[in-house]
Amino acid sequence: MQTKYLIIGSSHAGLSAADEIRVHDSDSPLTMISMEDCLPYSPTILPYILEGKVEEKNVYLRDEKFFQYKKINFLRGKKAVKVDPSVAKVELDDGREISYEKLLIATGSEPTLPPIPGLKESPYYVLRTMEDAKRINAAAMQAKSAVILGTGLVGMHAAEALGRKGLKVTMVELLPQILPGYFDAEAAKFVQGVFTKHGIAFYLNNPAVKVESSSVTTKISLKEGQEIEGELLLVATGVKPRVEFLRDTNIQ
Repeated sequence: MQTKYLIIGSSHAGLSAADEIRVHDSDSPLTMISMEDCLPYSPTILPYILEGKVEEKNVYLRDEKFFQYKKINFLRGKKAVKVDPSVAKVELDDGREISYEKLLIATGSEPTLPPIPGLKESPYYVLRTMEDAKRINAAAMQAKSAVILGTGLVGMHAAEALGRKGLKVTMVELLPQILPGYFDAEAAKFVQGVFTKHGIAFYLNNPAVKVESSSVTTKISLKEGQEIEGELLLVATGVKPRVEFLRDTNIQ
């Protein structure tokens, strides 16, 4: 398969680039790859999907008609696994190769996992994609308690959503305050107080040091010696660029 313009990722950046390309070149082949098998959306909407405030059908940034009108070959549910700039080719997870003249990488970010012993061997969830939100919703229907590692925006939004679903929520944070990097200590304390009034428990400046799972719950051991349990474990400790497929290239 050949294309003049190839965009990997269907984020705001990728969509804006496609719009701009079509301003200057209305007809040359333009292909966009999305690892998710759905129309483009903003990840910032996922907590509202989790909470049930909005329906999935109402969150998409573009519809099918957009891609038809802009003459964009939109490949859904396909993942780039290798890029070879020397021959201007991208390999997909289904084995197909796409030759390009110009390439834009707009893959966004993916969750990071802290190096906590036992975490990778235990059942856990992250919240970064539509499928993540669906999986958490399904798990929440069967759970009565949840532990969230991390008190950034994703973790706090998820805590609110799960709390509204009736789960007992406990949050664990490495640093002395919630929402580090977003609010100062005074503002963070105020927000924490609001969440506490709604039944959310916090362990601050007290990181998880071990994770163990059983058939029913997951137990998290904290640095100060406490042990907390939850039927649902959500990891929301940050993100990193989604560029694994560039590892063996000279692309910086």
